[in-house]
Amino acid sequence: MNPQEPEPLRIRQIRIDGLFGLYNHCINLNMKERVTILHGPNGVGKTVTLKLIEAFLKGDYAEFVLFPFDMFVVTFTDGSVLSLYLSTKQGTSYHGINVNLVTADVNGCHRGYIRVTQSGSRQTHSNLLRLLGRKPNASSTNRLLGDILGENRQQLKASSQVSDLINEISQSAEEEPSWLKNFRAKIGSGGKASIHFIATQRLIRFKDRRSLSGGALTIMEYSRSLKSTIEKTLAQYSLSSQTLDQSFPLRLLSASANPLENDKLKQRMEELEAQRLELQQVGLLDDAPAALFDPAKLDELISQENKVMTLYVQDTEQKLAVFEDLARRIKTLLDNINTKFKNKRLRIDRDKGFVVTTDAKQNLDLDSLSSGEQHEIVLLYDLLFRIKPNTLVLIDEPELSLHVVWQKLFLPDLLKIAEVAQIDVLMATHSPYIVGDHAELMVALETGTSRA
Repeated sequence: MNPQEPEPLRIRQIRIDGLFGLYNHCINLNMKERVTILHGPNGVGKTVTLKLIEAFLKGDYAEFVLFPFDMFVVTFTDGSVLSLYLSTKQGTSYHGINVNLVTADVNGCHRGYIRVTQSGSRQTHSNLLRLLGRKPNASSTNRLLGDILGENRQQLKASSQVSDLINEISQSAEEEPSWLKNFRAKIGSGGKASIHFIATQRLIRFKDRRSLSGGALTIMEYSRSLKSTIEKTLAQYSLSSQTLDQSFPLRLLSASANPLENDKLKQRMEELEAQRLELQQVGLLDDAPAALFDPAKLDELISQENKVMTLYVQDTEQKLAVFEDLARRIKTLLDNINTKFKNKRLRIDRDKGFVVTTDAKQNLDLDSLSSGEQHEIVLLYDLLFRIKPNTLVLIDEPELSLHVVWQKLFLPDLLKIAEVAQIDVLMATHSPYIVGDHAELMVALETGTSRA
C-alpha cells in the first residue's frame, strides 16, 4: 500500500444483542492474523450472524427484517461505531431500520431511518410461521430462518403467500441515507466489493439470486472463469509486446539508452529464463525448446551488442510483468491443491481452464472429482481470484466434504492466503481439526439465553 494512502477502514468488532430473542454475541476480530473463527452448537446463529454482516456491508437492509434481534452494532478500526435496530417509526405504518453512526470525526454523528416494509400482523414472524403451519416460538423461528437461508427456500416459496411476503420484504427496502452510503463505501475495498460470502453449498448454482451465497458457482463455471481471465491477460501481454516491438528500433537508437554491465546483464537474463519456466509450469506460456543462447557469450559482448541486449532484457521484463499477479495466484492454487490430491494432479490449460490428470496421464472430467476435491478447488479459487484486498470474507463450515487430513491443512493455508492477499476472514466451523493449534483465533458464541 502507498504510504501516503490512508489505512483502509476495517471492522474490529461485531455485536448482536437479542438474536432470536435468546442470544447476545460479541465478536472481536483478530486484526493482526486477519482470521477469526466462530464456534458454537447448532442454533446459536453462526450462519445468521454471517448473513447479517453481509447484509450490512451490501446495504441490503431488508434482510434484517427476517431476523429477530434487538441491536446490531459494528465498531471500526478508526473508532467509528454504527448501530442498527428494527422499529416502526412513530406516526407511520412502516417497519424500518433505525441507524445511528458516530464516526471518528468530532462532528460525525448521524441518525437515520430506512423504511423496509409495511408493518402489520401479516408481516410478523409469527404470522409467517402460521402460514407455514408452525407454532410461533423461538425454536420454530430459528428453524424458519434456517429454511429461508438454506435448502428449503424454494419449498417455502412454493406457497404463494409465503413467496409474496418474502419478496415484499426483499424488494421494498428504501434507499439508505447518503451519509450512510458514503461511510459504507469507505469500508475495506469499498462498497459492495468489501464483502464476499463463501457459503456451505459452494458447488451448486442457485436459481434464486437471493439465496445464501448469492448464487454459488460450480467448478465448471470457475474453470471457464479462469480461462477468460487468462485470455484477457494474454491479450494484455500481446498488446504490450506489440507496442514495445514497434518502438524497439527508435529506442535502440536513442542516446538515452543506458547499457547494463555484463555481469548484471547475465543475472537479469538468468532471472528471465527462470520466470519464463515458471510461467510455462503454471500454464500461461507454451513450453519452449531448450534455450540455444549461451549466457557465457554475454561476457564477450562489445558495447553496441550490450546496448541491444540490455534493451531486450528490459522489454522482456516489462512484457512478462503482465503475468506476475495472475501467475502468483495460480501457483498458490496449484501448490495447495496438488499437495492434497492423491494419484492425480491439477494443472492449468489456457484453452480449457482447469485440467485434472491422473498419474497414468489420463484426463479426468472435473465433475468426476469427489465433492471434497471440488470444494477445495472452488474455495481456493474464491479466495485467490474473486476478492479484492481488504475484503471481509465470510466462510460457512469449510469442513464440509473435507477429509480430516485436509481439515488440518485448511487453516495454515488460509492464514498464508489472508496475509498475501490482505483479506480479513470470519469463519464459522464445528470442526476441531480446522482450528488445530490456533485456539487463540476462536470466538465462542453465547449458548445461554439473554432473556429471563
